[in-house]
Formats: sequence, C-alpha cells, structure tokens
Amino acid sequence: MRIFSQLPCELIGVADINPEHAKLAEYFKIPFYKDYRKLLKKADAVTVVTPPATHYEIAKTALLRKKHVLLEKPFVLKLSQAQRLYKLAEKNKVHLMAGHTFLYNPAVRLIRRMLTENKLGRIYYLTMEWMNLGIIRSDVNALWNFAPHPFSILNYLFEKLPVKVSFSGLSFIQNGIEDFVSGSLFYENGIVAHLVLSWLHPVKIRQITLVGSKKLVRFDDVNNESPVEIFDKGITPEEFLKYQSWDNFAEFKAKKRYGLLEIPEVDKIEPLKEELREFINVSEGKVKLLSDQFTAVSTIALLEAAQKSMMKKGKIISVSGH
Repeated sequence: MRIFSQLPCELIGVADINPEHAKLAEYFKIPFYKDYRKLLKKADAVTVVTPPATHYEIAKTALLRKKHVLLEKPFVLKLSQAQRLYKLAEKNKVHLMAGHTFLYNPAVRLIRRMLTENKLGRIYYLTMEWMNLGIIRSDVNALWNFAPHPFSILNYLFEKLPVKVSFSGLSFIQNGIEDFVSGSLFYENGIVAHLVLSWLHPVKIRQITLVGSKKLVRFDDVNNESPVEIFDKGITPEEFLKYQSWDNFAEFKAKKRYGLLEIPEVDKIEPLKEELREFINVSEGKVKLLSDQFTAVSTIALLEAAQKSMMKKGKIISVSGH
C-alpha cells in the first residue's frame, strides 16, 4: 500500500476478512471491505496478498470479472491451477502477473547480463541459500515459502526448466510441515543448482553463488553495499590435467588461477517498487511483463516436482514441461 501510494495509480479500497486490517484502509483514507467481491466492482486491477490456499479462487474471480491481477508468491499451489488462470486471463484479455520480486532486483539483472555475454564461461553449478529465523508458517512448508524466489531467479537466468529434481526435507516444529529443505535441480546442459532453505536459521541469508569456468559470482541480497562480487579465480582444467601429479600442496596452489575481485556498482532501487510500477504500466498497456507466464508456470512446475520428490524421500522426479 505504501509503495502503491507513491505510484501513478488510484487506491480505491482494501478487502480482508480480518477487521483489524481496516486500520490500513483508515490510514490511506480509502474504503474497507470484508468481501473482496465488492471491491472488485470498483477496481481495474487488484493485488492478491492472502494465504496461498485462497489465491486460485480469488484470482479466478477477479479474472472472470476482467480485472488485471498481481498474485503474490507462491502464485498458486498446483500447476494445473496456474495454467487455468493464464487461459482465463487470455480469454478475458487482461494481464496476470506473478509476484516474483527478485526479477526486478538490479543485481540479479546484472548477473543475467553476465551470463548472456558469457562473462562467466561455462557454468558448472550454483548454490542458493534462502534462510532465516522465522516466520514459521502452518499453511505451507519452507519449500513453498522460500523456493519461489530462487526458482523464479533460475527461470529468469537460464530461460529454461531443469529436466529433473531431487529434494528432501525435515520437520521439527510441526508434523508434516518441513522446516528445513535441501535439494538439487539438474539441467540438460549439465548445470546443477543446489538449494538450502530453512526458517530455523539463526541469521538471514539470501545468497547465490555461480561457479563458472572463467569467473565466479556471488550475490548476497542482505549486503546492501556490495550485493555482487565477481571473482576472477579458479582452476583451469587444462592446467590441472597437464600436471595431475602434485608433490605437495604448494605446487597445486601455484596452478590455481588468481585474479582481481571486482565489486560492480549496482543501482540502488527498490525491486518491489519496480515490480508494482510494471504492474501498473502493463495494466495500462504500456509495457510487456517481465514476470510473465513462463516464469510463473515454470516456478510452480518446479515447486510441484520438488514437493513430489520430497514426499518420496528424495527420489529423482522429472519436471513437467519436458
């Protein structure tokens, strides 16, 4: 609400079944509704920030009434629901957008440019860590709470789905709701992305490391001063294969490639504000969506495959869409 009030749009109301949230409407001097259907009568576009289990029905109702919809993560809880919503949006000639905020993060966009320009060389693997102490939820597990962001980033960076996944999880606080989740995504070209997710970690971590044949990159979303670090260092395969017999560690160390640590300047913009600005512009027919159908549907496909693998104790599962 705060950000929308700073953008070129008119706030016309808030709907929530919790009367306590009427204070938000009072603060912005706009009407409050207990029934979101009454709000839809007056709106051109809506943002849905409700419990995930309610997303599908609310979004479907809004799309049927020809309203543009921004649906917060996790988009929906089933791949079939995501596909049906996009068909509805197309049929009713309105826009449906997934709330994948990290696609609007200038640091993530910088990394994508580096990949497009082959600055990192062949990508060997990625590690992605999304952890914090809380908020512990009862409606979804740590996978569905945290993974939409790293999964959407992967879809944005590589523009294709992995072919298979393997995930496992552990429940400590509530039976059947995983607090800690880890797993791997395997791409056709050999790239592997490994994720660790937890809401029981002592500190907040939002970090991605890409290891390439030319350079290595680390993205740290918690580090506001230098979110991206580029390391010109590594092991050159040709050199390693040429000298496989090492008399001591010093000889091996001498064959490592050392270079500069580059800390590029990253624009200081608020990703959420850019996301909401794009939603407004798309609703007015001015721009094309970055957080598009491919990103939204692919992210749910990955979540569904990862959940299925987790339920089968880490069994490798093929990803829908391949």
